Amino acid sequence: MKHLTTIILKPSAVLIVMVLSFGSIIGLFEYYDFETKRLMHKNAQAHELLQSWNDLVSSTKDLLIANDLNFARQRWISSISAFDQDLKRFIQSDIVKNLAQKDAALKNKIDATGNLWYIIKPRIESVQFSFDEYLNQTGQQVVLEKRSLLHELMYQMEQSTRSGDYVLLFDLTFDIEYMVSSLSQYFITELSGTIQILDNILKRRSALIIWLARLSAIAIFSFVIILILYSQRALNASKNRLTVLSTQLIHAAEKERKRLSLELHDEVGQALTALKFNVENALDLIEKGKTRESIQALNRVVALIQHTVSEARKISVSLRPAMIDQLGIIPTISWFCREYQKSYTGIKLEQTISVPEDLVPQSLKIVLYRVLQEALTNVAKHSNAKHVKICLNKRNSRLHLSIEDDGKGFNMARGDMQPTMQNGFGIMSMRERVELSGGEFDIRSAEGRGTEISAAWELKPS
Repeated sequence: MKHLTTIILKPSAVLIVMVLSFGSIIGLFEYYDFETKRLMHKNAQAHELLQSWNDLVSSTKDLLIANDLNFARQRWISSISAFDQDLKRFIQSDIVKNLAQKDAALKNKIDATGNLWYIIKPRIESVQFSFDEYLNQTGQQVVLEKRSLLHELMYQMEQSTRSGDYVLLFDLTFDIEYMVSSLSQYFITELSGTIQILDNILKRRSALIIWLARLSAIAIFSFVIILILYSQRALNASKNRLTVLSTQLIHAAEKERKRLSLELHDEVGQALTALKFNVENALDLIEKGKTRESIQALNRVVALIQHTVSEARKISVSLRPAMIDQLGIIPTISWFCREYQKSYTGIKLEQTISVPEDLVPQSLKIVLYRVLQEALTNVAKHSNAKHVKICLNKRNSRLHLSIEDDGKGFNMARGDMQPTMQNGFGIMSMRERVELSGGEFDIRSAEGRGTEISAAWELKPS
């Protein structure tokens, strides 16, 4: 907008020069009392033209802040055109032309006042400065050509003024006006072309934005579809996992019932049958008066009763050790490890327990026991290990349990852990126990490098 306003103002700068210059001429000839009344009338017209020009210049501010810039600019240019026509009629009037064509005596009188060129020179220099600004802003060849022409015209004006050739001076001022007007039109054309280029760029940019928006929508839609498919796949995997777990739990429960039934039949049932025969034998001996033999029979009954109680206690402990509720999880782990080593003398257990009893939540005690029980059972049956490390400690605000052996291990990628799932609760059951209690379960193993089972729970502040 600044450049556009400058372009519009440049042709009018010459008009100001012309008004001021001829105002000076009229003033000089009024001084010599030549057609005083007509000169005073023209002088008044010149002042009116100057006042009109000042009003146009002051309206530039309103032009710059107008809401409808195009309408305000057209109205302003119309005002400039009207002013230009008034000024041309003023210059072409007979009295002004006559003033420039008087005899040599009158010319000498004008020269004696101080040479007209020094009156209009500052105004012409302002026009030259405006063209210099054009050159600095654009640097285009057409401006260089117009600038050279302007300097030539100014030189001719200076020579014609010094020589008193005022007719040529008038012609030169019109040439300058035409040159500035054509240059302004050139810049307006250039500006229109630039605006068209910018408009095309904006259109291409808008098309690119629309294309990117469509591409983004497609990408988002594809991502949502993939996310839905992935969620559905994860949901199906969870369902399958739950189905497998339910099947394993049913098989484990049935196997536990079968084991309990066999133990009751083989151990307790046989012991009770033996007790029945021994009691009957003792009663028969008592009836026969064989006191010594009856006492021996009763002693055998007492031994059978003790054995039956021991077997019943073992069955009870396998279901849920009462020691957990009576003494706590720490003594229960120590007791279980001692009993384990009695049964599996070829496996050495190393315990590292560094947490107090009151730090372990009641709900986690049976979980810890079952995970330890199942892990050590798998070690005895499948790992061929010689050494097992058991660690229960607190790290930061988490309770950690780890069971590590030096057995043969297995290939996790190949799924060699599957056979262990057939025993008791298995690895899957251990995982479910830990996760259902709010913990995290992990197992690491490799062929020939043993196995490590770890579980961790976040401890709530007491």
